[in-house]
Amino acid sequence: MRTSILIIILIICGNSMSVLAQTKKELVDKEIQAEKMARQAEKLWNDDKFFEAEQLYYKALNTFPVYMELDEFASRKLKQGDIKGANKVWDELIKALNFIGPVYYKPADLRTKLERVYSNKAHKNFESGNIIEAIATAINYFELFDGRKAGSDAHTLVGYACQTAFFMADRESLVKIKIASLKWDNTMYGDAKYAGFISDTYIKILEGKYKEAEEKVLEVAKNKGGFVGSRDWAELILPNVYFGQGDFIKAKESVANAREGAPGIISKKIVDQSLSNFYGHLALHDKEYQKAVDFFTTYINKKGMFGIKLKEPAKFRYYVQRAEAYEGLKQFDK
Repeated sequence: MRTSILIIILIICGNSMSVLAQTKKELVDKEIQAEKMARQAEKLWNDDKFFEAEQLYYKALNTFPVYMELDEFASRKLKQGDIKGANKVWDELIKALNFIGPVYYKPADLRTKLERVYSNKAHKNFESGNIIEAIATAINYFELFDGRKAGSDAHTLVGYACQTAFFMADRESLVKIKIASLKWDNTMYGDAKYAGFISDTYIKILEGKYKEAEEKVLEVAKNKGGFVGSRDWAELILPNVYFGQGDFIKAKESVANAREGAPGIISKKIVDQSLSNFYGHLALHDKEYQKAVDFFTTYINKKGMFGIKLKEPAKFRYYVQRAEAYEGLKQFDK
């Protein structure tokens, strides 16, 4: 009896392996077909035959998720201003990778592909797409690293996602970022601790727990927080605590301290550009409207070393505050 059961199990397992091998062979053929279609679509796109190219790209997507080519297709759609269409491509690509991936790829290879797609989708949306989609995608990216060290883009995306979520009073997203970071293995740069610090501080400010937030930030500024640049980050986030509770005297002092405490290798000109959002907020409070306009304009167009324009995904906040300054000047046309 036991021998018969064992034989049946072996037959079933053998059939399963055969089906799996057959499926992989079919998928290899489909991947080759999809790559050819994507290359043809790219040529059509470069010849400005966008409608024909899009049809072929979608045909490729429905055949096999060739992630590099389709990720690039989504980026191209975003450049054309089709934000919704670009995100649809990314979403369909992610769905297809999750469906086919477990059969076709090794787990580590599948994670790498998903990391790239989530990262690019988040970055592109922060840069010129849908800011809400960007935050959600960044969280998807963070959640991939459960029990592992966070990817190379984690540090940058944490900064973007936390700041934009904070300015939108999106506490829920900040909580998700904090929870995700608690599951990371720490890197040599301390990314898990950095993400936890930034998200938790912003959560406390949104909840009106200003004293707790202040104590937390001052502790990190004094004793470091276990992540690279912890003192600098603490000094940069502290003014938000005081602005939140309406204490403009302490806010002004904290901004001055951040300027003086900036690393010596960074010129004061670049430091002032980086702090011009705070200068503008202080000027707006003091009804120095023209100064506020100038400061916010500087921040929106800020540049780093070698004159490279810096990305500022949360600059929508400063367009709004600059508009308030124009209103104070009674320049309603602006």
